[in-house]
Amino acid sequence: MDTVEVTNKANSFSIETFTARFMALKICAENDWEAMQEKIEQSAEIDDALAELQNGLNHLLRHKNLEERAESLRKMRDSREQLLRMEYEELLNRVAILKSDLGN
Repeated sequence: MDTVEVTNKANSFSIETFTARFMALKICAENDWEAMQEKIEQSAEIDDALAELQNGLNHLLRHKNLEERAESLRKMRDSREQLLRMEYEELLNRVAILKSDLGN
């Protein structure tokens, strides 16, 4: 702890008064320091929570993108299956025509 030496008592300023004021200022400074540390900790907690939310949102967006891609792939598969069915039916029709031509 720093020490302070008072050499002039001309203004009737006592050591006790000075010490009391010094201690009061020290307590205020400590309280301000603690309050600032609490605010810094709260800020860090808020930053952590925001980062966690951002990660969660990114995960949800990836999930949504995957769902959209899966839906797109399902539609492509359905279209392909429909096209294959149409081609199959067309082949069956051609086979039927060929059979009827051969039968005549």
